[in-house]
Amino acid sequence: MKHLIHEVSFGDEIKNQNIPGSFNTLQGKDKSTSGESDTHEYVMKVVPTIYEPLGRGKMISYQYTYAYRTYDTSHVYGRVPAIWFRYDLSPITVRYHEKRQPLYSFLTTVDDLNSY
Repeated sequence: MKHLIHEVSFGDEIKNQNIPGSFNTLQGKDKSTSGESDTHEYVMKVVPTIYEPLGRGKMISYQYTYAYRTYDTSHVYGRVPAIWFRYDLSPITVRYHEKRQPLYSFLTTVDDLNSY
């Protein structure tokens, strides 16, 4: 079965490039050259992610990784080609919290540089 995956994402869209992670790893996955009788299986490990940017509310999204396998169903009677998306939710949540350096820490650093 031929297919093209445009997007698979969960939760709020996080566009901050400084955050490591895989929020849409299946984007653009092209299986248009696969056989008509192929079955495709995507197994995703999904991790809840909370992002707290400065001056804005909390965003809840989900990162994921995936494993892929394909098999031919033409030799199995009664089996129809399919695309399967299976997922496991992780019990662990990743949290990104932006914060500014306190003013006193900045002033102490500047003072230390001036004393040399």
